[in-house]
Amino acid sequence: MKKATVPLFVALLLALGVPRAHADNMDLFDFALSTSSGISGDYGDIATLDPTMIIDPTSSIYNDTSCCGDASGGTTPGLGALSYTFNPGAPGAYTVSLYFDYDVSTPDFNEYGTINNAGSAQAGITGEIFNATSPTSNIKLYGECGTANCETYGLASGLNNVQGTTDNFLDGCVGVDCNADVGMALTYSFTLPAGQEAVISADLSTTVPGGFSLETTHPVDTNNAAAASVYLTGSYIIQPATTSTVPEPSAWVLLVTVLAFVGFQAVRRKNVRA
Repeated sequence: MKKATVPLFVALLLALGVPRAHADNMDLFDFALSTSSGISGDYGDIATLDPTMIIDPTSSIYNDTSCCGDASGGTTPGLGALSYTFNPGAPGAYTVSLYFDYDVSTPDFNEYGTINNAGSAQAGITGEIFNATSPTSNIKLYGECGTANCETYGLASGLNNVQGTTDNFLDGCVGVDCNADVGMALTYSFTLPAGQEAVISADLSTTVPGGFSLETTHPVDTNNAAAASVYLTGSYIIQPATTSTVPEPSAWVLLVTVLAFVGFQAVRRKNVRA
């Protein structure tokens, strides 16, 4: 895979806890990325708690992803735009999936999810609301499994698995209607022609974006006088590759021709001098 052309990933992440303590009430607790070409990276938690966190600035996945400024102008990490440039170096059908465990407030296990206007998503984009603390989910981030390299990067299913709305403030609610720790996943499916790359975009905000979005909501409870939500939406474009690590066949032919010409000219000048 080629090196990235986007800025460094920037995400401020806070410590684990039940309920988790935050500098403010809203934080991106865990973020991960996976692709069908075998690339994956977990950017969540704290490096000392999550040994799979990508912190090496020389890593291609670290440099291929830029995320996420604070669009609100406050101290909340994770809000804003994310961009990921995907170029596997070969044509074909691919998927890229992004996973977000966003703590809208505390306690984080008193949340529920909504998939808004699923039919208006860009062709090839599928969303999923998953339970970020479920050991049986098709998606598991480090915060749930707690062991290095134990993450499960499943494809977004199009389902809302945390429809909730039954209060779980004390983390004792049992049943499918209970609130839980909501995670949001987006899977982008596309076909790359030769010499093309995909630029994957996602945006997280506290305002309704219109059209398709995934929503994490923390309702009114003992800690929160008003409900709050974070919305996730995504898009992608296919464009000519900005760089290429493997020359196309025509490029090889041109290179060989140029080298042969240069060699011929060198021999000719040597013969003339002799």
